[in-house]
Amino acid sequence: NKMKTSLFSILVAIILITPINTLFAQGDKSETLTIEKIAIDTKFNGVGLIATGGKISLLKDYHINNMPGEPHNVGTKFNIGSIGKVFTAVAIGQLVDKGILSFDDTIKSHMPHLPESFENIKISHLLTHMSGIGNFFQPIYRDKIYSFKKISDIMEIILSEPHAFSPGEKMQYSNSGFVVLGALIEEITGQSYEAYIQKNVFDLAKMNSTSFTFDDKTATNYSKGMMRTSGGDNASKPLQKSRTRRALPAGGMFSTAEDLYNFAIALINNDLMSKKTTKIMTSAKPGTIRKSRSTGKDVGYGYGFNVSQDGLRIGHGGGGPGINAELIIWPQTQNIIITLTNLDPPLASNFANKIENYIKNKTSQNLK
Repeated sequence: NKMKTSLFSILVAIILITPINTLFAQGDKSETLTIEKIAIDTKFNGVGLIATGGKISLLKDYHINNMPGEPHNVGTKFNIGSIGKVFTAVAIGQLVDKGILSFDDTIKSHMPHLPESFENIKISHLLTHMSGIGNFFQPIYRDKIYSFKKISDIMEIILSEPHAFSPGEKMQYSNSGFVVLGALIEEITGQSYEAYIQKNVFDLAKMNSTSFTFDDKTATNYSKGMMRTSGGDNASKPLQKSRTRRALPAGGMFSTAEDLYNFAIALINNDLMSKKTTKIMTSAKPGTIRKSRSTGKDVGYGYGFNVSQDGLRIGHGGGGPGINAELIIWPQTQNIIITLTNLDPPLASNFANKIENYIKNKTSQNLK
């Protein structure tokens, strides 16, 4: 039995690391048509990107649902939700590379003005959602969220909330924890969070179309969030506030499929952090294994990244009213899947997962 289990594990590993460049060969329309069918089956409405061996093999705008509202194209900027957490994590990794801080440092060693309740919280706890800090995305704060102008506005709420458990005790997803990391970046660098991320992440990764917010009256080619109603797949209504809240260290940036692809390539090539730090960041940490909300499979968490149990697949998702996005990366083979929509979860997640399953099955058949 042990031998059978080992052989099965080896086969799965081979399937996952085998290059899939042969799938989207130039001039082969069958693969594109298959992805089109997956889009129809999942009723996807948005943008999908597939890269194989580091090169974009497919980039397409899908209008399966024919949703009302503004049209979108492959260059449209979508709210990517919690995918933005990876940018905050990368910024922390860069500061580690510079020797300014360590993952094992307590947050109070750099922000001594924080209350005593933060005494034993390490930076690693914040990056893995194991700090015990709560979540400011609560009904009582919902209206206030749209009036926040800077990180300190949210910190007032975070500091007033009791902690749910002792640091390191367990993992509990915390948007508040990443806001604290954003405050740490500002404290250490003397820059605003937005200024630091713009220069050291977006500019470095050539993410020229990614932004923190925009003006409703002057912005062009931004996707307006559409929230589902009870009227069925094609029934939706505009989210009036989906455009007005500024992005936070916990997420909410606006980006394009190609910009996220550029980020993935920069991450893979260690252009954003050292090879050593990138490996540390994208390795699952003890106590983080749980069921993925989008796939139902066991998944771990690194420092700001979802990580498969075998360590071969990393990424992050984003979701909320009128927001759903997925970024999936296989660093070894430089294969990437990106899906973006302006509709509620799990639309983009389902599309990405179906594509991933198709690629795995196809690769498995090619090995036989």
